[in-house]
Amino acid sequence: REREAERERQRRQTEGMRGRHGSGFVSLNDITWLDNKVTQSTYIMSVDEVNYWDTVDTPINRIRSYLTDREWWDDGQEKELRSVTRTEILRAFKEAETTKLPNPLLMFDDAWDTLPPALEDQKQELIEHLKKYPEHYPLDKCEEMK
Repeated sequence: REREAERERQRRQTEGMRGRHGSGFVSLNDITWLDNKVTQSTYIMSVDEVNYWDTVDTPINRIRSYLTDREWWDDGQEKELRSVTRTEILRAFKEAETTKLPNPLLMFDDAWDTLPPALEDQKQELIEHLKKYPEHYPLDKCEEMK
């Protein structure tokens, strides 16, 4: 029910609106693009222009400007979000670094109940290869191979 209500809300928001590409969907990028009255052109940009578009006039900067102009976002919220997000990312990195990697042989187990002979041969070749060149693979960081 919540999902249907959300879809209905989105439908109503975009009803009658057309994205700049005529898709019928209006993204926040489209809104900021329309709001800033940017026009498209066909000339080739200089390196300085490309750098400008890559660093200054990015979709993130445009949406930030859009939101701050309407007082829906401010520098305090930005600073808090960056701090919280950084903490979450560092925690996720730490967790990921302590988690064992999957056993590389598991890639053969997902699609078939019984491996076809060609895949069985490939699996054996991989086992032999991993045994022959263990110094090139972090098998000590993987779940135990069976």
